[in-house]
Amino acid sequence: MPEIHSDICEMPEGDIFEKLLCGNFITNSSVVLRKEIFEKFGGYNSDLLTCEDWDFWLRISSIHEIGVCPEPLLLGIAFMMEGKVEIINDRPLPDNESLNQF
Repeated sequence: MPEIHSDICEMPEGDIFEKLLCGNFITNSSVVLRKEIFEKFGGYNSDLLTCEDWDFWLRISSIHEIGVCPEPLLLGIAFMMEGKVEIINDRPLPDNESLNQF
């Protein structure tokens, strides 16, 4: 089984608004977003009972193109268990070329 989400799922980029109307394919925890964009669109709508993130992505993608970095940017996950630090999903750093495109 692939470890990288982009190896198993299409990750559309650019003008994704119409594709996003069909379903939310954006993994919430994988988003890197400029603070100005978050503030411009007002963040998540807390009046919604569900799909606040989908609504937010739709509002952003109706005006802006969306970029994708297919490489994982997470080096690992660290947590404390029984007073000891545990690290899972150790990964090497992505190359700078992947990050410089943004």
